[in-house]
Amino acid sequence: AMNRRREPDASTAALVAQGLLTSAPPDGVLIVWGDNDTYPLWQAQLALGTRRDVLVVTSPLLGADWSRAELLRRARIDPGPLRPERAMVAATVASARAAGRPVAFAVTVPAAVRSVGGDDWQLCGLAWIGRGERCGFADSARVARFLVAHPPGRFTETTVRAMLRPLRCATLPRGTVPIAVAGDSLAQSCNAR
Repeated sequence: AMNRRREPDASTAALVAQGLLTSAPPDGVLIVWGDNDTYPLWQAQLALGTRRDVLVVTSPLLGADWSRAELLRRARIDPGPLRPERAMVAATVASARAAGRPVAFAVTVPAAVRSVGGDDWQLCGLAWIGRGERCGFADSARVARFLVAHPPGRFTETTVRAMLRPLRCATLPRGTVPIAVAGDSLAQSCNAR
């Protein structure tokens, strides 16, 4: 029923992956929310070799024994035993920081999940990074051109439209976005609460 071979649908997943990876700090642990984040990131890293220094952790996959075992085996990041998702995310963040790795959260991760890592975050492109971390995101002009050329109504698939929403966060200034934001599109797209 849908065809992702045509633009603008064809470019959205790659643009989101590129934006997420360039938003993450060097050697960072990037916590993402689901399939729409994960698969494009895996493709960018494994097939294209983009930003392999970034460890992608899919929050909902922490409930799978194999996922926790792989994090421990490959990166010595220990999310601990199976328990509620936020507790495993908190353990993952603590383990990453203990290993000297900076942590970032994709803008698609709900603020309630991000909050288990503390409340000292700043928006950097498509990710929340620790305040004081250098923001390396440099794709805002490219993302802005894409958004202008392809308004949301031109996308045919709802999943692609959902992936597009966080791209609007990249057009925000690199500075801090207040955590307490009224219930507007900023809070919903960028999880700024």
